[in-house]
Amino acid sequence: MTSRKKIHAIARAAKTLSCAVVLKTGRPPGVMIAECEYREENQDVDGKGKGDNGKKRIAWEGEERLREWVSVVKRLRYKDFQFLALEHVPLSTASHSQPYQPKPHPDPRPQLHPQGRLSIPAGHVKELTEMKLLRAYLDECGISTWWTARMGFSIPAGR
Repeated sequence: MTSRKKIHAIARAAKTLSCAVVLKTGRPPGVMIAECEYREENQDVDGKGKGDNGKKRIAWEGEERLREWVSVVKRLRYKDFQFLALEHVPLSTASHSQPYQPKPHPDPRPQLHPQGRLSIPAGHVKELTEMKLLRAYLDECGISTWWTARMGFSIPAGR
């Protein structure tokens, strides 16, 4: 990921859609990790409503915005782009014994998206230039175990 024009497009989409994004830029491989706020909600899948034994699925608030952000990235047509996962990362996958605690944000205005697992305010992008820096950052955020499993570097227990 070296094109500043594409990186700016990713950052604009993150700001517009209130997603927090971590980018590994510079020499290959380029890596993008994004998140939106998480709050589970039941969604009516078949349109029958709650009292009709209709099919439900658990979704998280912000899922649609995250899907929109991914579609922006896909339209940028990165060579060898691979979309690996769109999922909620449960706290139990943290690489630390303590669950991740978000850092307070200095902005006193109400935030729809408080700093989440990536420790970045909504609409902001953090750029890292080396894989070892990305790994250290994800470890600090408590999601390096999940990330290495998703990237195929390790197999989580129970799989």
